[in-house]
Amino acid sequence: MRIGIFGDSFALQHSPDTIWWKQLGDNYNHDVVSFGEGGSSFMYSVRMLYAHSYKFDFQILCLTSAGRYSVPLDNHNLTFIHSNKTQVNDPSVSWDANEKLKVLKKYKELIYDPWEENLINKALCFYLLDQYPNLMVIPCFPAPLNQTFSLFDISTKEMSVYFPNVDPANVFEKYADLRPGHMTPENNKILAELINKNLTTGIFQTDINLFQTPLGPVEQHFKAIR
Repeated sequence: MRIGIFGDSFALQHSPDTIWWKQLGDNYNHDVVSFGEGGSSFMYSVRMLYAHSYKFDFQILCLTSAGRYSVPLDNHNLTFIHSNKTQVNDPSVSWDANEKLKVLKKYKELIYDPWEENLINKALCFYLLDQYPNLMVIPCFPAPLNQTFSLFDISTKEMSVYFPNVDPANVFEKYADLRPGHMTPENNKILAELINKNLTTGIFQTDINLFQTPLGPVEQHFKAIR
């Protein structure tokens, strides 16, 4: 089966072979292509889904959190920067891009309503499921769907082993995450197996207890940055 993957860093396009979507292809004889980009917004994933879904027999959308914005850098919407990954006044992007990031920052400070955006994203998610008969949605974070399972649950379960009683957000202030898809290779393998067993339309759910407690030293999965 030819499968298209859409989403954020949990489905990162440029990843080691141990990430779940590559294992889905390698271990179960599927032709899998990912368009995932780190820090990208839900609407960026929707754009990619609209542009590329016709190429695939089945689509998997990894649904990211609200409050992320992907800014087009050209009139044809071919290149983007992602506000969740690019800071204002970043010297690597253009003056025009930085001006757009400044506007987004001010919008989030003055107008952004998490409840409202989660509601919109949830409605859009169910609209996409209605429009695409071969679409699976995997929640990356608890919101906006508030299901019992999300990919973030696996990631935080692993982090709690290495950083007990530390908020995950504080972990990322001091460490870079080396895990493909924010999960150990072992749990990426388990996720690929579970997805392959359940290649059906709808919201993917499973039992967090099916995933392993990570092994190996912390340096294998996280790199200190300060």
